[in-house]
Amino acid sequence: MTFSYHAYGLTIQSELECPELLTLEPTDKYDISIHMAEIPEALENATHTTPNVQVRDETCQINIEDIARFRTIAGNTILVHPIAGVDLANVRLFLLGTVFGTLIHQRGMLPLHAGAVACNGRAYAFCGYSGAGKSTLCKALQQHDFKLMCDDTGVLVPGRDETLFYPGFPRIKLWQDALDHFNVDTGDLIRDQSRTDKFHLLIHDTFHAEPLPLDSVFLLSRSEIQQTASIQTVTGVEKMRALATQTYRPRMISHLKRHKYHFDLCSRIANNINMFEYSRPWDLDQLEENLPVLINNINKTR
Repeated sequence: MTFSYHAYGLTIQSELECPELLTLEPTDKYDISIHMAEIPEALENATHTTPNVQVRDETCQINIEDIARFRTIAGNTILVHPIAGVDLANVRLFLLGTVFGTLIHQRGMLPLHAGAVACNGRAYAFCGYSGAGKSTLCKALQQHDFKLMCDDTGVLVPGRDETLFYPGFPRIKLWQDALDHFNVDTGDLIRDQSRTDKFHLLIHDTFHAEPLPLDSVFLLSRSEIQQTASIQTVTGVEKMRALATQTYRPRMISHLKRHKYHFDLCSRIANNINMFEYSRPWDLDQLEENLPVLINNINKTR
């Protein structure tokens, strides 16, 4: 039995059921095929090897101890070998994260570590280190008529005059304190496999599943001194550096030897998007009162 899905603008046929993905009516042609397969511990004749990653030509093997072995091939095929007795939810955690990120790098697209929302036909992305509040901010903006596009990873594809942002999965991963802030009951939520007090909130009714032109990227930072939010414009080479820094799974660029391609990709994208630093107090109780400066900036750019 196979399942049909779509994510990041790609159609996917999978032998592994992935309830996190948006379903798709079966079609004659798919961009990505996911197969269950026997995979040896070592990739034969690998030209690049680390403790977890092995590469040969267009094949990349990723070994996750006690979870699974994966192979991404030529940007269009994923092989999955779960370790005996493993919870398949843990397998999907890595499949839909690191493994998909590797496949996207192979396809020459840019996976951006970001949360993103849609508003009036444009996409707005929020970047920052893990814990910077990307998901919390996306959830807050949903209450102001923005639609979720992703909460962790989106995909950028530059065009001649604009960059398209392709959405990820219809879910938001939130910590317990954020769920309490938004009055969300955790009773029916899926607990994150790697964190005991983080939960997956599925978002279908307000999820935007189609690609949109990327208007702006906001770099999230914590304000330790000022009591109100502020926004500063990021320009020039700093835009390109920020895109390079916020690329999802950047080590894969080195493993796959795609440094120049990644540099050129970030440069092209930086030339046709806006970028800002959004600094705000970290207190959840001040989240709402500091949103207007962000929403006003979005309204000015579009």
